[in-house]
Amino acid sequence: MTTLLLPHAQAKPPPFRWTGPEVPLPGTRPVFLYLRLSRAHGDGRDAIERQRLDLTRKLAAEGGWTVMGEYVDRDSASAYARTERAGWRALNAGIASGRVRAVAFWKLDRTLRIASRCLEWVTSCQQQGVTLLSHQDSTDELNSVTAAAKLSTGVKALLAEAETDTMSERQRAAKRHAAQAGFINGGRRPFGWQPGQRVTDSAGRTGRRLEPHPVEHLALKDAVALVLAGAGLREVAVHWQTRYGITGTEGGLVSD
Repeated sequence: MTTLLLPHAQAKPPPFRWTGPEVPLPGTRPVFLYLRLSRAHGDGRDAIERQRLDLTRKLAAEGGWTVMGEYVDRDSASAYARTERAGWRALNAGIASGRVRAVAFWKLDRTLRIASRCLEWVTSCQQQGVTLLSHQDSTDELNSVTAAAKLSTGVKALLAEAETDTMSERQRAAKRHAAQAGFINGGRRPFGWQPGQRVTDSAGRTGRRLEPHPVEHLALKDAVALVLAGAGLREVAVHWQTRYGITGTEGGLVSD
């Protein structure tokens, strides 16, 4: 059976998860983790777990902290991804409400990779009295208002932004070359097609081209014939389910 995954039905991780006690342990301050996996950096699926482990070990070694919960994002490093970062938005809502008074993250570039916005966020946290803790960066620099600390933080933010721009340029170039060769250049597999075997063209470029899916492509042909004959989308969906076993994400008709 083939299940057609519709865009609106994709499961996303919750932006916030409460993991600690209702109140901090005696003699400790509450801290929240921000964990981010960046697909553009080729992070493995266990990157979130590695960040969580590193941060909890650091906080335990320092002492004086109780981890209350975690904000999580899985996205890319591109500019448009900022609008998709539900965990980041939830974190800043928690800061604005006063619930979050300390944030721990693996590295500053896990938060923002646009230098000006990164500096604005650090400054805003300092003004609101929010403590920033990093596994890779100096805690003193992140929480200091001195000119030297701001310079150091600014340089790191600029380097992170430059790295993102370089990666974006490489990705665009790679996709452009793949498209010129007729190879798959990213994105979701179109319904009715599947990646073929990896081949090398006359210019030495290697990749995969789309080829008809053995079931879905036939279903698409049937759909075209049915629609031209006057059938509605529900009739097509019933035909797909009956003949090919193609259903929606909940096991019902694709059109539902």
